[in-house]
Amino acid sequence: MAKVTDVEIIDIYTHKVEKRLDKLGTYLVFIVIPFLLIMPMQLGALVMYLFYFGA
Repeated sequence: MAKVTDVEIIDIYTHKVEKRLDKLGTYLVFIVIPFLLIMPMQLGALVMYLFYFGA
């Protein structure tokens, strides 16, 4: 049978995990996804530049 203190400890732990996941989601949305979108554009520009001046 779970005691009140056990439930409080689990609640504190899950709250910490929830905050970490929230930070991870923010990190993904504002840093990783834009980076993954910008990288192909930069590579495409580099390839076009090399073909234009390489020919």
